Amino acid sequence: MADRIGKQFTQRQLRVGEMIKQSLSMIFIRNEAKIPNLETNNITVTEVRMSQDLKIAKAYVLPLGGKDADKTIEKFAEEGIDQLAVVTPAFVSDCLETLEEIGMEGKEEFIEAGGTDFYAVPCINDNDDWVDVLVNWIHE
Repeated sequence: MADRIGKQFTQRQLRVGEMIKQSLSMIFIRNEAKIPNLETNNITVTEVRMSQDLKIAKAYVLPLGGKDADKTIEKFAEEGIDQLAVVTPAFVSDCLETLEEIGMEGKEEFIEAGGTDFYAVPCINDNDDWVDVLVNWIHE
């Protein structure tokens, strides 16, 4: 795995990131995070990336099962999270309405609640390579 400038993460970064991921998950499961009006036991931590000096951790989280994504996005902004990237890997070929809700309405709610940067990561079905794979599967 590499960071955004192409430099490989060290084993130490990966190990510390995994430890923080597990700790955050336990805090969320026990609902010990102090985020008003947000049940953190419904949040899952998908990844934690550490800076090289291990001083900064970026935690990637999402609502468990995609429930209440709009409320969760809004709460993040209200609690001071000003940059948010939303990934919807489960929506491959259907749920286009949900993708639109997350991408457009989610951004609007996030900005209105005080966030500054919102990015909806494009779905895999938006890529020509994915369509080619799908066509090959159909022909098999």
